[in-house]
Amino acid sequence: MTNMSTTTKQQNEPKIEEIEASYQEICRQLNMDKETERTAWQNYFDASQNCTLQGDPFHWLCCAIYAACRESYTPTVGNADAVVAGNCVSLTKLLRSCNISINEFCNKIRLWANVRNVSKGLRAQIERLEQSFNVSLCVYKKYEEIFPKLFVISSAERKKKKAKPGPCSASKLYDFCWCLFIAAKGEEPNRRTDLVSSLHLLLCSIDLIFVNAVFDDRRDIIKADFAGLPKNWNSDNFDSTTLKDFCIIRQLCEIVSADFLEVANLKRTIWKSVLTKLTTHKTLLCNSPSDIISNTYFEPNLKSLNNSYEQYCLSVGEFDERIFLSSEKDRTMPHSVTRSLPSTPVSSAATKQWVQSLADKGPPIDFAKTMEEDDYQIIESRMDNLEKEFIEKFNSVQKCAGQENLRSPEMLFKNSKALYYYFLEKIIANEKKIKPQLDCKIIFGNNTLHKTLLACCVEIIIYLHGLKLEFPWVLECFELDPYYFYRIIEIVVQNNETILDRSTISHLNTIESSCIDNLAWQRNSLLWGAIEKMKEDKGTIPSYDDVDPRNKGTNGSSCRKEESRLQGSFFQSPSTGAQYMKPTEASESARRDLFNAGPSGKSNRESLTETTPPKPRAGSLNLFFRKFYELAYKRMSKLYQGLDMKDSDLLDSIWTIFEYCIMTKTEIMRDRHLDQIIMCTIYVLIKVKDIPGTNFTGIMQTCRQQLKTTSSMYRQVLLDVVDGRPRYGDIIQFYNTVYVKSVSPFALSYADKSKKENHLLSPHPPDRLQSPKQIPNCQFYVQTLDKKDIPHSPGGITYEINKSPGKDLQKINALVNGKRHLLDESAPHQQKKHCEKKLFEIIRDRQMNNPNP
Repeated sequence: MTNMSTTTKQQNEPKIEEIEASYQEICRQLNMDKETERTAWQNYFDASQNCTLQGDPFHWLCCAIYAACRESYTPTVGNADAVVAGNCVSLTKLLRSCNISINEFCNKIRLWANVRNVSKGLRAQIERLEQSFNVSLCVYKKYEEIFPKLFVISSAERKKKKAKPGPCSASKLYDFCWCLFIAAKGEEPNRRTDLVSSLHLLLCSIDLIFVNAVFDDRRDIIKADFAGLPKNWNSDNFDSTTLKDFCIIRQLCEIVSADFLEVANLKRTIWKSVLTKLTTHKTLLCNSPSDIISNTYFEPNLKSLNNSYEQYCLSVGEFDERIFLSSEKDRTMPHSVTRSLPSTPVSSAATKQWVQSLADKGPPIDFAKTMEEDDYQIIESRMDNLEKEFIEKFNSVQKCAGQENLRSPEMLFKNSKALYYYFLEKIIANEKKIKPQLDCKIIFGNNTLHKTLLACCVEIIIYLHGLKLEFPWVLECFELDPYYFYRIIEIVVQNNETILDRSTISHLNTIESSCIDNLAWQRNSLLWGAIEKMKEDKGTIPSYDDVDPRNKGTNGSSCRKEESRLQGSFFQSPSTGAQYMKPTEASESARRDLFNAGPSGKSNRESLTETTPPKPRAGSLNLFFRKFYELAYKRMSKLYQGLDMKDSDLLDSIWTIFEYCIMTKTEIMRDRHLDQIIMCTIYVLIKVKDIPGTNFTGIMQTCRQQLKTTSSMYRQVLLDVVDGRPRYGDIIQFYNTVYVKSVSPFALSYADKSKKENHLLSPHPPDRLQSPKQIPNCQFYVQTLDKKDIPHSPGGITYEINKSPGKDLQKINALVNGKRHLLDESAPHQQKKHCEKKLFEIIRDRQMNNPNP
């Protein structure tokens, strides 16, 4: 449910009189009118009486004040008929007074809107406010990236920020350009929540400022190595008056990967109109568009832009975007935005900024002090070799794509390395909590662990920067096998859930699934060697029941016993998709075997010199199949529900056939995709059971909708390999020529309905409880019912429509319409007949055995 409940108030909460006194002080600071003050307090008081407002009461008061302000109107001076929406209370000042961040305010105000049933107009404004903040933060991150590439600005200059006589400094120009951008957005309010349009407006603003700097001959602040400078810029004979139609839009588009034609078109149309409005309203003062930042007009224009934007914020109730220009301490108003951002693409931008700040701190000196010098040298030597591989292959790919100057591979690897050390430190710290006697040399000397961890960090950085290097490029770059790589993902997520945003975690989970459903099953994968070894040792690969950690019988315990013998450290491994669920005893019982990838009989330091990865142990294969089975059942259930097939026994039969196919015909997965086998399994049982209304085309369409598969899933299926050359066909060909031959003897046994009781159905993974879903415009949440919590009534009557006889329905009606007997507590309870019979038999037996007591 929401943050609001109808429980009684706790005694340690502040008294209502104390809250009201502090509230009045806040209102005086905001210079708020009495009517709005009374309305906001009454709304808060009513809400506090009807439900308990959990958390800081002043955060809820902030919501009450904002809602009351936005639903009031203020007459303007000099015109009795003109009014301004709101009462001119600054949202930025309100948030500071109530000590609440923008992100937390957005979360609270949504709940407040539901509780107080505010107007649709205010709901729309709240939504626009949140979208506007998200867009502004994204655009500002781009601004921080672009500006240093055009202008020279030192950190000392940014700290001082004191006005000096003469031309404006680069730091003042930094503030001026951002103020120009947000003022331009104010002239186009419909584009405030559009990320692309806002970014294009920013590029036009930067272009105008840079052109002004060139015409003003500001060589002291313009970077001499920028590609967009005029050809004769560095010569002494440079004359800015000879420039015609000079702009840097194309170079700016290349920096942020924007569409040049779209930005150029916006500059010719919308941006031209915006500049006309700003100059007509005297917001910008100039004789020509090229002297906006001249000595004469810079300070008046900056003051005018600030005044105009302040009026706009007060009139529309927007947050002040100039907070991004303040110091790092004050920018978040007052809490850390990067720490409390919502899990949206904006949060990915904040994560990117956090990683960049982590890299700027330099080498992890404190972490290096905790290890021996030779261990640190081994890690650094490994990092140097991997950095050379990455830079070489990255440049090669970018050159082929014609994008070799867009991203610096050195910068990307620097960020990846900083993230790698951060993750490694947290992993070791958590492992020491589990095993205090942990030998860190085993960790530092494991080549596979460090290589996969760095590759995971590189993948995160690639994702955060939006590079067009789709997975599994990182595996090809570092020559990693998917069977090894997938194991590091959940360890990273599990140890850093508070650091990584949900968008990044979702990306990593998608990668893990792609490793499990097809990449690890490729012909040259190390998974096949592990499977062959297991077949030699145990005769067959495990079923789900063999690897299910919930089992406490022979199979489950043997699995845990085998993993407990692994040397080194173990990582907790909850099942796929359970990252956001509370860890259970079962999920915590399974541990990953990452530190013991080396072959038996060799030390971990010796494994550093080996070029081929060591063979995996059987315990890691059990983990793989457990995650594989869980992923398969999740997708099978989703596809089954999409086909609108109601019989749960039919799903159990499909699962049993699928598991039989994997266990006995494992080769069917080689160079194929999990979803292809699932579709064929569903169809084979439909044919065996002769279920009408579903054909293979319908299954493919449902799979495309439910599982978001691509057309290559059906059109490019491996049929066989002839003379070393693979032959492909569509999935129907695969079903007829390969799949049916493999499973038909076993699947046909389900066609005999008379032997239904002899069909042993395999246990399948448990159904995952989904998160509660809120009903739109309502405070109710719907959650899947857990049937285990409600026992069946011993006297229940079941009625099936069009199947059960009418007398069953009459019995149900009689029970519903009958009176309910209420027991009198003072009356003696009547014993049930079966209890009386039991007691009578016991007494009779005792009398027969002891005739003379």
